[in-house]
Parts: sequence; C-alpha cells; structure tokens
Amino acid sequence: QEEKENLEALLRRISDIMVIFDISGKEKEIAQIESESATSDFWHDPAKAQSVMRQLSVKKNLVNTWRELERKITELRDMAT
Repeated sequence: QEEKENLEALLRRISDIMVIFDISGKEKEIAQIESESATSDFWHDPAKAQSVMRQLSVKKNLVNTWRELERKITELRDMAT
C-alpha cells in the first residue's frame, strides 16, 4: 500500500513537471511541424528545413522521455495494486 501511494505521489509530480514543460503543447507543435514538413515547399530552403528538423528532434526526445517515464511509473503503480 505504501509503495502504491509513493508511486501515485511520483505520478502527480511527473504530471506537474509535464505541465511546466508544456508537454501537451510540444506534442501539438510536433504534429504541426510534421505536417508542414510534408509539404513540398518546406524543403525549398534546405538550411531552414534542416534547422526546423533539428528542433523537431529535440522536441520529440523531450516528449518521448516524459511520456515513457509516465507510462513506466503508471505500470509500476498498477502492478503494486
């Protein structure tokens, strides 16, 4: 029971941090960039496109890290039930 409570508290802290980092906002930005990058004119300026794709990679890594942490802690909490 104590383990489950600790994991629930950890999940709340993770959720708070995800709000601070605006993870859901970054997910929307990722979707928008991916949509823009699918257009043919996106690649007319290769230097700009490359810069945007680097930014996309950074955003994806940040989002994936926090979502994976959230998923793993949720799994642990569920197993402690």
